[in-house]
Amino acid sequence: SISSGGYSYTFYYFHGTDLALRSFDGLIHLWNLTSGTIQKTFSGHAVTVRGISILPGGYFVSTSEDLTIRTWHI
Repeated sequence: SISSGGYSYTFYYFHGTDLALRSFDGLIHLWNLTSGTIQKTFSGHAVTVRGISILPGGYFVSTSEDLTIRTWHI
């Protein structure tokens, strides 16, 4: 995990080609390794996203310093 420019680059893989980037601004970006682009951005946390856990079926859960836990579908 590395930090730079408001992102905390912690790599959480989906489907072998995508990864989730958690950020200090409460956003989660789904990055495609093949194209090198952000495929989707998830918003819902008010502040820094602290953790992401991958779930079966294309879902993941995120936690934040705003004391919320969110479930997302890719």
